[in-house]
Amino acid sequence: MCKNSISKLIEIIKEDISILIKNIQEKESSFEYFISESKKNRDLLTISFSYFLELLNKYSFNYEKLPLENSNFDFLGNRWNLFNEVFITTEYINLEKRFIFYYFNIVESFHKPIVIFYLLYYRIFIEFFLLSRDISIIFNELLSKWKNSFREQKFLVTFIIPIPIFLTYDTFSIDENIQIRYILAHHSIDKLNIEELNSKYYFQKFIDGNYDFDPLDDYLDLVGNCLFFNTKLSFIYLKKNNKDDVLKLKNEFNEKESKIIELINTFYLFGANFKYRKYTIELPWWFISPLNKFKRISKDTSLWGESLLKEENKEDFFELYEKVVKSKIFVSSNYRMIIRRYHQIFNRDNYADIILDTFIILEWLFTRKTKAELAYRLSLNIALFISSNWREFKQNNNFINDLYNLRSSIIHGGSGIKEVNKIFKKYNLKDPRDVIKELKSILNEIIIRLVNLLIKDHNILKKFDDKHFFFESSKVFKTDL
Repeated sequence: MCKNSISKLIEIIKEDISILIKNIQEKESSFEYFISESKKNRDLLTISFSYFLELLNKYSFNYEKLPLENSNFDFLGNRWNLFNEVFITTEYINLEKRFIFYYFNIVESFHKPIVIFYLLYYRIFIEFFLLSRDISIIFNELLSKWKNSFREQKFLVTFIIPIPIFLTYDTFSIDENIQIRYILAHHSIDKLNIEELNSKYYFQKFIDGNYDFDPLDDYLDLVGNCLFFNTKLSFIYLKKNNKDDVLKLKNEFNEKESKIIELINTFYLFGANFKYRKYTIELPWWFISPLNKFKRISKDTSLWGESLLKEENKEDFFELYEKVVKSKIFVSSNYRMIIRRYHQIFNRDNYADIILDTFIILEWLFTRKTKAELAYRLSLNIALFISSNWREFKQNNNFINDLYNLRSSIIHGGSGIKEVNKIFKKYNLKDPRDVIKELKSILNEIIIRLVNLLIKDHNILKKFDDKHFFFESSKVFKTDL
């Protein structure tokens, strides 16, 4: 690859993008309006790749047909030859023989060179027109990412998860690869949206200032705070009978998902109360990223929780997250019962499901190796584990025992409503829903204590089977736990 070819390709792209923008401004008024508005709140604006491709062919290449299925790309002229010289190198020459990676529970292939050619233009257009960056700098950054990816056989991806934790500042950095920041995401600009907007009789009047509402409201999405997790995924050259390699890719991806759940669960431990919604993934520039999923996600108002991370308590969160990571409580198969249930508890809508899931964890921890007198042993062991004085012990013991009776009522066909009302009155709670809040609070206290123990001794659960609690013995032992 010679520098001269790179320089020539950059100059051609500059000219093509310039022609495209000039025609958009002169002939695509609705599109231009989308773009101008996006510059005010530019994060995660998406433009339909197919619509961009149509405009680029029409205005820059004077080609009205869909080119991606053709085998003859003479209409692209020297730009196609230069692209192949710069990007389709010996490292990538086997593209047609199928490189694959794994995400969203599917095995995905790399695109053909012609698609990557258009995606290069697509990314440069977005970075230049929306973010006002220099095309030469953009091009060299994209080329560097491409070459580094094939050198490492990995590429950088970003998991993006709406996380409705109210912040007192715009960005909350957890580490160099994880941060929460506020975004305002537009719905993807596509041909259908543009045509629909063009058909609205008020559009031109709005531009002239005769209306006091925005016709783009239907295409604008307020997402709020999102968690950004930057990591790398591997890819392989697909050979026959290489199921083991595909399994490795799948396991690698599952590990990334586990890290996300670990972080979300840490927020729950910290007191957050929100519903988790599936992430979307921003892939490298040579793929089409599915960012339009934000339209569906952000309109679910049940997302929003009650928690607030403040500047003065963020160090406490960092400390807790560091301990959770060290303990491996949300990633190790040794604690799969906790992993499987804990996350569900904070994403359930039905109080009965929350109670049952919670007691599955509690029984797994505190009634090991015995099936006799479960309610008595469970409440006693939990009270011993979390209480620091006799008064706390009595209250915790009684509360867990009452909740266990509620759990038994639900299992045996009851609604549990009478028991919930009885409990909230007995313990002077403000609302019946506070019964569930108290149960979650106790569970979190147990998990946090367990995290601290696991850091000191990863085999601590084996001691739970011994004499530290009232399991097999008729006596109660309280040790340094």
